[in-house]
Amino acid sequence: MIRTPIHSQNTRLIALAALAFVLFNFPLLDIFRQPMFIFGLPAIYVYLFAGWFGIIVLARRIVEGKRLPFVKRKD
Repeated sequence: MIRTPIHSQNTRLIALAALAFVLFNFPLLDIFRQPMFIFGLPAIYVYLFAGWFGIIVLARRIVEGKRLPFVKRKD
């Protein structure tokens, strides 16, 4: 079986979706049942927003490739 870049990208996106499912599912969210605060914010909010931001960043990196936006390309 020949792996094409599209196949590899699809595989990574499916793995990212599985990671998001695990991060935002009950067993991990149950950790935040007790009131905890990080920098004065409820820990559940920090966890959800940081996790969601991380998923978006990883999805963008998978879809657009591994280029960094601040590195100039020599074409």
